[in-house]
Amino acid sequence: MKAEIGSKSDQSSDAQFRSFWRFDPLEAKRLLTRFEEADIRFQISPESIIRPMGAGTQFRRYNSVEIFIHEENEQKTRRILGEELRV
Repeated sequence: MKAEIGSKSDQSSDAQFRSFWRFDPLEAKRLLTRFEEADIRFQISPESIIRPMGAGTQFRRYNSVEIFIHEENEQKTRRILGEELRV
């Protein structure tokens, strides 16, 4: 997932963003699309971790996207997440 997905993010230094959660990239893309439609300001931080499996001779890559939500949009964001969980 590329950082461009955060096109609605606010890059100003005085904005207060809080970590919302880490999501699988596909789940994050779906949520961020909903956030853009609801005009929610966000920032993202993609992360990839490589961890050993079993005896340590094989490795697996885990990808996630941490989503940061502007403090003014926290309740609206939680409402959207609640709707997503009911589906």
